[in-house]
Amino acid sequence: MTGNRSRHTFGDRFRAWWEGYYLEDDDAFDSGAEPTLSIDTGDSYVEKTVAEVDDRNKIWSRWRVEAAEQIWGHDFLGPGGAEFIVYLAKPMALNSSISLLDLSAKLGGGSRAIANAFGCWVTGLEPDSDLAEEGNKRSKQAEMDKKAPIRDYLPDQVELKAKSFEGVFADDLFYMLPNKEALLKAVHQGLKTKGQLLFTDLLLDGNGDNEPFRKWVARTEPRAQPWSIERMKDTLETIGFDVRIAEDYTATYRSQILSAFAGLVDKLQRRAIPKHIRPRVFEEAELWALRMDAIDKGGLRAYRFHSFKYD
Repeated sequence: MTGNRSRHTFGDRFRAWWEGYYLEDDDAFDSGAEPTLSIDTGDSYVEKTVAEVDDRNKIWSRWRVEAAEQIWGHDFLGPGGAEFIVYLAKPMALNSSISLLDLSAKLGGGSRAIANAFGCWVTGLEPDSDLAEEGNKRSKQAEMDKKAPIRDYLPDQVELKAKSFEGVFADDLFYMLPNKEALLKAVHQGLKTKGQLLFTDLLLDGNGDNEPFRKWVARTEPRAQPWSIERMKDTLETIGFDVRIAEDYTATYRSQILSAFAGLVDKLQRRAIPKHIRPRVFEEAELWALRMDAIDKGGLRAYRFHSFKYD
């Protein structure tokens, strides 16, 4: 029954909570000095003024990266962290003899976690050139630039050498791509016989004709355009993949977001987030609150697919 269910969305409640906390705590960390941002230079962290790092025209500005890491942890821009990425990849039974392609490297946290956990060689690709540059820098700092290098690419134009990888991994990537099929076909070509494709993605259960879904899509960049669950399954099979797992793991995905938000609340209560970055943290958290609304009321689902290629 839904008669007693609150009419307020998760996003409404989150924003109301944040605004109340933020206004009440507005003077925290107010030293009167010009706000600064810690930037990783490759050798050490140095302080730069806001004006020097005002790159907010980028999708992933340094501001946004720092804000996202306040929510999700160092090296990660979304739910789960290193342990969860390793859990997602576990069905592939990776080992040191396997070469893996990661199509969604971001800051490289997942690529490095998989390489460390399984001993495999990971080539990390990332569509956002700014993230790819930062990710490769972090791989070098971790002395993993050979084991888990990161570089940028264009998903709709990538050409993979035939039968060059034993496995391909991607985390929450395809829903953002306008030409998903082109990348899936390239992956099929690049996989060796009996090669594996394992990816997570956001899919739509329904037609998306509802306000929570539209609000989330309107705030995404690149603009989200998820497929239906059926379309993804059909496309994989048409290309030639043998789909072994098509798992709805929305409940787990949702719990990962809520756990991160609980950690964020704790940080705020301990005043562990400097004032200069708090507005950006809210901007990032609000995007995820809208995603939660789309999950709870808009038909958005989180799926994990595991497929094999057989010639």
